[in-house]
Amino acid sequence: MKIEASRSAFSSCNDRFMKNYKEDIPFERQLEILRDIAYVNAIPVTYDPAVDPLERRRYMGQYGIEPGTIVVDTYSQPRFAKGTLTSRDPGLRREFVERSKKAMDFCKEIGGVDIMLWLAHDGYDYPFEDDYAERYGWLVEGLHEIASYRSDVNVTIEYKPADPHIYQYVSTAPKALTICNEVNLPNLGIILDYGHALVAGENPAESVALIDRYKRLFHVHLSDCYGKTDDDFLIGSITVWRTLEFFMQLQDVGYDGNYVLDIWPPRMDGIEATKVSVRRTLGMWEIAKSLPRDEFKKLRRENNVPAIYDLLTSKVLHI
Repeated sequence: MKIEASRSAFSSCNDRFMKNYKEDIPFERQLEILRDIAYVNAIPVTYDPAVDPLERRRYMGQYGIEPGTIVVDTYSQPRFAKGTLTSRDPGLRREFVERSKKAMDFCKEIGGVDIMLWLAHDGYDYPFEDDYAERYGWLVEGLHEIASYRSDVNVTIEYKPADPHIYQYVSTAPKALTICNEVNLPNLGIILDYGHALVAGENPAESVALIDRYKRLFHVHLSDCYGKTDDDFLIGSITVWRTLEFFMQLQDVGYDGNYVLDIWPPRMDGIEATKVSVRRTLGMWEIAKSLPRDEFKKLRRENNVPAIYDLLTSKVLHI
């Protein structure tokens, strides 16, 4: 597995009630920590026009850490609070498109995996607030221009049903697929965030199968939640069976991209939370790998659910 450690675990984990649950860990110290955590070989890098990509790659390489996804951070910038690709301001739409293109150049130079677009502020809250057709038009038009800028860099969109808006335009796997298929460029794909899928009312394993059917699965984020909000808990801490099925499905479709440990541990030591996440990820991956596919196929064809769970009980719980 190609594991990226999300840097959010090393942040102060602010929320709308409290700032600075803990101190931010400086970038150099993050690299020192990750260097000593086995199997972590990459981290997301936020695009910054002031950063020399070659120098940043060289610096990270001293610690054995590679650039993963390149994050286009507009979601924390106040001027984009009313939208990026669906902003009513054509100047802001243009700014976002041009920033994304520059991020693609940065990604190519630094050797990143792709650029990540989480369109956090492209949504709405109230009935009658939006002209939905118009804003979907702007969204598709903008994504087409970004992805067509250069075919040698992948562009990934991360879907999420809500938060910060009550309704997001890129909110579910089918909607993200519809948008990608309308843009119809091979380098535009989807980030499947396990927790986001749960909040969207999806079964993440089924979402894997659906997105892979159209060859749009470019990146995976690992976390867990209760399904009401995007809790970003440790992977497999809440929904163990679903996590195992998720990993099994990823193995069966042959997904070979990166896995981001997308956790948000405000009341935990971020270093220990990352270490535990790595161990849980690798351990559950191996369990999923060991599950007997032929037996599952047979029992599924027979629709023998009790026998399926008897098989899981013996193979996973050893009882």
